[in-house]
Amino acid sequence: MGYEAKKHWEKQYLEKVKLLYAAFPRGALIECEEPDFLVTSEGTICGIEMVQYVRGQGKGGSPIRWREELHEQVIVLAKSKHEGQSAIAVSVHVHWFHHRDVRSGDVDRIADEICKLVNSCQPLQVNESIAIEPDYRTDISDYVSRVSIRRRSSGKTVWSNVEVGPAQADAVELQRLISSKNEKVSSYLKKCSQVWLVIVADGQRISSSGELTLRERQTKFESEFEKVLYYDAESGCVFELGT
Repeated sequence: MGYEAKKHWEKQYLEKVKLLYAAFPRGALIECEEPDFLVTSEGTICGIEMVQYVRGQGKGGSPIRWREELHEQVIVLAKSKHEGQSAIAVSVHVHWFHHRDVRSGDVDRIADEICKLVNSCQPLQVNESIAIEPDYRTDISDYVSRVSIRRRSSGKTVWSNVEVGPAQADAVELQRLISSKNEKVSSYLKKCSQVWLVIVADGQRISSSGELTLRERQTKFESEFEKVLYYDAESGCVFELGT
């Protein structure tokens, strides 16, 4: 995510949190870095640090997120290949297995195979749909469990991935995320009198989805922040984590 996209993401979700959390500090909102925002009011300054909840995040990144990125590359390429071969508008949904990871070198080959599957079931009648399971003897069957296809009445072609994964946030991962930010609090406090951490599970992908169960809501996390808020975009709820 580039700098401009990152700041847009932060501002977008911070505004949602402000609307939902009644105790959010009032005042003028100033974009900043380290922390991401400052809220100023009558001589008081509260710093706000934003961070995305990404499952499996570590120093080397998130393997789950990387897998999703590669799946997206496959879909974009397969869609492009199909549109170069057919003018028929379709909706295509690719259902992935997760017992074998796609590698960068697999992207073109798998995109070709998916394109062939989609072409093999045409022409469909308008609004007719079909689900194809790749032949178990083909290599692609290790990656893709099913390809769902529907012919559209409009001229727009839509392709998407169908991912599966755990729905709940994990307390250990939340603590790891908070701990990675704790060490920066002392430097943040040079700009403000207190600083809050806002964790956002935006739900845009499986890796950034995380329902907060009762266990996580009752967990006491080790934190240097004045408050730690958790926003679950899918449920539209903000929770104050115990610290």
